[in-house]
Amino acid sequence: MKNLKCSLPMKITAVILSYVMALVLVLSTVAVAVMGYFNFYFNSSKNVQENILSDMVYGECYTLAGYHDLGREIDYYYKDSNLFYTIETVDGKNIASNYKGEKIITSQQHYTEDYIYTVYLADEMQENDIFSIVRQLIITGHKLRYAMIVFVILSLIAFIVLLCYLYCSAGHRDAYSYIKLNAMDKIPFDIYTAAVATVSIFGTMAMLDIFYEGAEGVIALFFGCTVLYFLLLGLTMTFATRVKTGTLFTNTVIYKVFKCLFKVIKRIARFTVYHLRRIPLIWRFILELAVILFFEFVFFAFNCYEPDNLAVGFILINIILLAVVLHIAITLNRIKKGGERLAAGDYEHKIDTKYMFLDFKGFAETLNNINDGMQIALNEKIKSERFKTELITNVSHDIKTPLTSIVNYVDLLKKEQIENQTAVEYISVIDRHSERLKKLVVDLVEASKATTGNIVVNFESCDVGVLLQQALGEFDERLKKAQVIPLLKIERENVIIEADARHLWRVFENLLSNICKYSQSGTRAYIELLVRENKVLVVFKNISNYQIDIPKEELMERFVRGDKSRNTEGSGLGLSIAKSLVELQNGEIKIETDGDLFKATVEFELKQ
Repeated sequence: MKNLKCSLPMKITAVILSYVMALVLVLSTVAVAVMGYFNFYFNSSKNVQENILSDMVYGECYTLAGYHDLGREIDYYYKDSNLFYTIETVDGKNIASNYKGEKIITSQQHYTEDYIYTVYLADEMQENDIFSIVRQLIITGHKLRYAMIVFVILSLIAFIVLLCYLYCSAGHRDAYSYIKLNAMDKIPFDIYTAAVATVSIFGTMAMLDIFYEGAEGVIALFFGCTVLYFLLLGLTMTFATRVKTGTLFTNTVIYKVFKCLFKVIKRIARFTVYHLRRIPLIWRFILELAVILFFEFVFFAFNCYEPDNLAVGFILINIILLAVVLHIAITLNRIKKGGERLAAGDYEHKIDTKYMFLDFKGFAETLNNINDGMQIALNEKIKSERFKTELITNVSHDIKTPLTSIVNYVDLLKKEQIENQTAVEYISVIDRHSERLKKLVVDLVEASKATTGNIVVNFESCDVGVLLQQALGEFDERLKKAQVIPLLKIERENVIIEADARHLWRVFENLLSNICKYSQSGTRAYIELLVRENKVLVVFKNISNYQIDIPKEELMERFVRGDKSRNTEGSGLGLSIAKSLVELQNGEIKIETDGDLFKATVEFELKQ
């Protein structure tokens, strides 16, 4: 289906077929309407012929009378036709005639003061005139009267299907996976519509003027309608494209004008509010009171000769002022009670700012923010103390285990011969734990430096995609060993940021190391490089082998692991180091968890 939407030959074919179907639909609809008007569906072919041809013959009676009055050659006029005529006086005297009793279909008479004009239509038509053509059309139309209805239905269905295809495929291109605007789609839609409407109106008027000029008028009408059809089709197709891309209203002159006006009004309002807020409250109150008194003066000045209006206005103004004063009094009372509860140590209490306005609302929100600030400071202090305690406990635990192993196995190593296989195993254990201890110490030092900012950062242009691919290549063996399948998605090539390549590499290394350590075996890890507006996002997602029941804020702290049992090799410093390094490079790292899903997003500014 996507290939059909993007195929240019298919679109051109659909446009041509839609025009053909529209033409067939119009012609067949007109034919059905004409046949319905002349009662083709309820009369026999013979009756229809008599009705239509009789009207035509009756018109010929006036032509005959006109020729006779002007003294023109009547026999020559009826020489090559299927008509006969008779001219008689009102008393029955035959003046002229070429009718010899031939079999006729119908006859009509026209009476004047002195003459009776009779015109006959031959049943066996020998000449190819308008009457024989009309008769043949009636016979053919009567035979096809029901088929024409089928043509209308089928052509309508085909026309609708073709239009649906054209509207669905509008904007699709072979080279793009999204809707692509062409040059016509970029024209402001109101200008486009106005141009098409103007051309259509004036074109229709011009076609109606030349329609009655014979065959040339009919040909001009045909070509004019064809041009009009393609103009309207183009308008509706660009309408469909703009709806898909959401630019139908935004790409209009009216929208842009109103947007500019709105910006101007908004800036004026901001300017006014900015300066009004810097006026002391007492002076602002005096200014507002002066404005009220001014309008009151204007009202009384224009209604000084109408006592009834003065009384009503005076009452209404004082009611409004009373309501405002009562509202201010209620607001001040609410603020007063909130301040008293805050002073009493009730930090959970919030002042209800509903229906407050201006400085009263701002002052109440300030008091509420004091509550929030005190609560946040208290929570931060408690959390800081808890993490300090956990830091001591966890570091002691992580260092004690490898050191104990080293001491024990060194003691055993002294009692064994070096050629002994057991001794070799002890040496291996010593090596493994010593390496672990070394890494722990290095991480601890690096975490300390990163937290305090005691690291040199050399900013340079870095291609994030290349660096990410290299890091993933380095971890290929570890990922295979952990039975984790990496899926790398780079949305765009040549994504450049300003960062220190060494530190950015360490960030990627820590995040990939966490994936190897904590991912569930047999799952996939998703690494994505995305560009959103002016932001570069590097996203790491994996399924954890342990239940993540730790708040995401705490996962970024030092010595915190996703597995509380601490059975893995990690020190709990990886995310903390990554966070500090990213922040030193003017970036941001975010952690999200959802059940067993772990997601880390590294964000930097895109270099323009």
